[in-house]
Amino acid sequence: MDKGSKGYLANEKRKHLLYGFGFIVAFIVIYVSGILLTGTNKNYGTIMAVLVALPAAQMLSKYFSIKAYKPLDNITSQIHDEGGLFNLMIVFEKSVYYLDHVHVGPTNLLVLMVQGDRLKQERARVKLALKTIMKHKGIQVPVKVCTNIEEYLSLFSSNDCIVLNDKVIEDIRQILLRNSL
Repeated sequence: MDKGSKGYLANEKRKHLLYGFGFIVAFIVIYVSGILLTGTNKNYGTIMAVLVALPAAQMLSKYFSIKAYKPLDNITSQIHDEGGLFNLMIVFEKSVYYLDHVHVGPTNLLVLMVQGDRLKQERARVKLALKTIMKHKGIQVPVKVCTNIEEYLSLFSSNDCIVLNDKVIEDIRQILLRNSL
């Protein structure tokens, strides 16, 4: 499943959970078998078990960061966007932003974000984060962040900004995908 497609984060959450538990089981098996074979925990099995614990921690930390996101169920039925990006998780300056849908259109970058407790504050932060990410790649693009579906759908078809060419649109898509989980 490709990053930015419908259901991608749910698939990633499941994958990280399975791999995390798999590494934990491997840790336990290696550690216990080392103790059973040598009679002490001062052996190479303990070292190997600790090395297996590191990817387990990485997988489970990714799982818990994705677990906080609850995707909108009705968004896929309301938005029919072939080139849009669904369910992105952007990490910027020690903050995680969950974007329900991003439309890279011919005039602007339109973002739907309905998750979060402080939507008005996060709205400005997401706008700043996306503009900064694009600016670092040499692209200036207007960014509009919506916090409800009605506002998003009304702006979805409006064309009131500069017109971007197809190469810039594809560059923006690739930048967003590279900067998201």
